[in-house]
Amino acid sequence: CKGKGCQLCKYEGWIEILGCGMIDPNVMRNVGYDSEKLTGYAFGLGVERIALLKYRITDIRLLYENDIRFIRQFR
Repeated sequence: CKGKGCQLCKYEGWIEILGCGMIDPNVMRNVGYDSEKLTGYAFGLGVERIALLKYRITDIRLLYENDIRFIRQFR
């Protein structure tokens, strides 16, 4: 959309492709770390969001519906 806004970017001109956030203290405790002494960040690359851009897919849900007609387009 070149900054004009579209459904993919929610009409803002930006799209998030890298998600990140603080690791919940319960997760740290569950894996044996002292959450009072250690904290952490989790982050990951949204490969499906890059596919949206590359193939000009307008709705991310299409990637998860397992519609064979849709999937066959990407051979």
